[in-house]
Amino acid sequence: MSNHGHKITPRYQHQPSRTKAEGASSCMSSAQTSAYNNQSFLQQPEHSRSQSRRATISGSSYSYVPEAQFCNTGSTSRSPVFYSQRSILTPQSRARSLTVSEPPTYSSSPSPPPSYEEILRVQYPSSPAPSYSSAGSNKVRITESKSRITPGQYSSRTPKGSLKKVLKPHPPASPEELRFAPIRAASIAIDEIIRALIYLIKKFKCPTELDFPPSTEHIMALPITKKNEPFIDQLCKLEELRKELAETETYGDPQLEDKRMHAEMAIRTAFRKMKERQLKLLEQALNETIFAIHDCIHNLEYPSELDFSSHTPNSLMLPQTEKNSIYISQFRELHRLQTKLAQFSTYGDVKLEDKHRNASALIEQALKRMSKHQVKLYGEYKKTHQPHHF
Repeated sequence: MSNHGHKITPRYQHQPSRTKAEGASSCMSSAQTSAYNNQSFLQQPEHSRSQSRRATISGSSYSYVPEAQFCNTGSTSRSPVFYSQRSILTPQSRARSLTVSEPPTYSSSPSPPPSYEEILRVQYPSSPAPSYSSAGSNKVRITESKSRITPGQYSSRTPKGSLKKVLKPHPPASPEELRFAPIRAASIAIDEIIRALIYLIKKFKCPTELDFPPSTEHIMALPITKKNEPFIDQLCKLEELRKELAETETYGDPQLEDKRMHAEMAIRTAFRKMKERQLKLLEQALNETIFAIHDCIHNLEYPSELDFSSHTPNSLMLPQTEKNSIYISQFRELHRLQTKLAQFSTYGDVKLEDKHRNASALIEQALKRMSKHQVKLYGEYKKTHQPHHF
């Protein structure tokens, strides 16, 4: 009698076993009757209910214990008994393969009693096939002889299957493949050079300024300085790619020759852009020098008198005095800019040559004006300080 006062009648009645199949059916009815007779758990406290939840069904080869899960839903139309089969390994059952699975998720609808096929599967487990379980379950493999089951065997009694060859022998290359092998290798080498060229161009960060040496015959002749190091390193890498491409054979293949020609054009384009960038930086440095020349000439001062010395071999030489300090500094600045301008090489560029020539002319004119003013002041000084002869 349940906690709601309803009587539960078992679906299957116990009958004496006549055949092997009927004995299994009788075992199933016994399992159901044992589970239904435990209805009194619903009226017991929780601590005593958990101690007597299991009913044991004895089999011919091992003990199987179906676990009855209870859920008091409070509804009179639903049975509070839910089944979850769990296999218990006993010392008598270690000779067979079992699968221990986790109990299924509980649902609101009652689970039907085990079917005839499930009872047969529990009483007569299939052997020696391996057992599988759902995700999250444990797999147990135990043999009668407790010997190791190697891969390819279903049990220790079955012979080990022959291992299949994973790597098949490669057939010998045909004469056609041998003839085109060097061409394919050369094509791959050219592709690698092109990829390396693209990588160098994308990775390169050109400096904003360079240190230019005195006049040289070639534009690529830069002094090895910290400021020039990235630019020189890029030029060296491009030169290595050019040499590697030149050493790659084409074997008279038209497609390979065309590919190498396009790669050579790409490298020449990279060199040309590097030269253009270097010329642009050279023009930028030249413009900065020309701007400094214009600024110096615009701010030149021409004093009304200077100090001269009559004890020097060259009377026009200015002594280091406070009155002469500004004029002497202007002379030194113009000579410094003139020397710096002379270090720039135009490398045959017409635009740079015009700028260089005009800047040099400005410095020459400024120096001539200052020298002329100095001579004029020296004449005035000579008239003032030279004694008169009667």
